[in-house]
Amino acid sequence: MKTQGLELDGERVVLHADRAMVWPRMRTVFVADLHWGKRETFGVAGIPLPDGLLDHELARIDSLVREFRAERIVVLGDLVHSRAGITEPVIDRIGRWRRGGPEMVLVRGNHDRHVPELPTGWNIVDATDTIERPFLLTHVPRSKAGYHVLCGHLHPVVRLRSAGDGMRVPCFHLRPGCAVLPAFSEFTGGAVIRRTPQDRVYALAEGHVIDV
Repeated sequence: MKTQGLELDGERVVLHADRAMVWPRMRTVFVADLHWGKRETFGVAGIPLPDGLLDHELARIDSLVREFRAERIVVLGDLVHSRAGITEPVIDRIGRWRRGGPEMVLVRGNHDRHVPELPTGWNIVDATDTIERPFLLTHVPRSKAGYHVLCGHLHPVVRLRSAGDGMRVPCFHLRPGCAVLPAFSEFTGGAVIRRTPQDRVYALAEGHVIDV
């Protein structure tokens, strides 16, 4: 299955194989760790990367919006990678993409500090930690009594093993009171999770959400 529905503190959410969480009642798509401009940042350092990474990411978001008829996109931190990566072509491409799009909100993460003000043409609401009961929307995982935290930052991956073989894949890591989303960007590293018996882990592989 490419989606997995579940309940968090009385609210139905949907985990999507394309590294997103959807809140159907609020017609909201949550993503984390997009790292726009990462290709350009590496280019400044003399490390060439393939073209089309940003276009591919924007197309994935568009697909999620269409599938769920979303009216809002919330980025749980690290929308951008660095100041050096926010070049004029990147500013222009995202500005064109945002024309007429749904509302978009950034809950700032640690990388976003490199760009104190987002380009006006992006039409993105700039915010810090936000409460939308029963959720606390933030970037770095933490606990807060009375709220279910939705966050990113860790780029969680899970190690899957079989006889004589193994692989690491991105995952949703659901801890008591806290859901950590995978990095939406496919051009990121990942940290292998350490799970407890109370955790739920959903691996993402070959277009499927797998309860592991």
